[in-house]
Amino acid sequence: MLATVNPFANDPEKGAVFEQGYFAGFADPTISDFLPLAPELLTAYKSGVSAGKEDRANPPEGNPETAWVEAVEIVAEHSIVHGLGVVIESAFSKVAGGLISFVLTVVTIPGDVMIKPLEADFEGPADKEGDSYVAMCTRSDHPLVEVGVTNDGYWMGPVHAEWIDAAQDLGPHQHPESFVARCSISDATCGPVWAVKKN
Repeated sequence: MLATVNPFANDPEKGAVFEQGYFAGFADPTISDFLPLAPELLTAYKSGVSAGKEDRANPPEGNPETAWVEAVEIVAEHSIVHGLGVVIESAFSKVAGGLISFVLTVVTIPGDVMIKPLEADFEGPADKEGDSYVAMCTRSDHPLVEVGVTNDGYWMGPVHAEWIDAAQDLGPHQHPESFVARCSISDATCGPVWAVKKN
């Protein structure tokens, strides 16, 4: 489906940020192309947003919703997840305990497992036993009557065992600030991830 090839496919961090921008631009062509990123990552993100807007305007099948599903399936074929390396934790400053605490309101973790933040340069296989994935949004202005919105105004989708299912939840949500969080019992970590091409 994708008319666009990721120009940063050989750089896991830039490649992941490009794809995040791509899906943000594809989901909402009216968005700003700014995120608080280092200059080189911001350039990759802006390129992704621009490519996503272009593909949204010209989907091969003419159906943006079908195109979203197909685009996520293509990315999921890469079968490895990488830490986004972007500043997301500060966006959850209103939540006691931050991002991890927020995720743990829906992901069940045994009481004897102490979850720590996922390292920004994390890279590993997707969908391991004990992994949970959930789509989330850093905006805190969601209508409180919307499904999945907390009392603080943040949004999160349902918990999934596979990355692709959580990523599919981002399409209907349509906010460029949304992302997928991975919570793993096996390595006791939690943080934002995206799929990238396996080397």
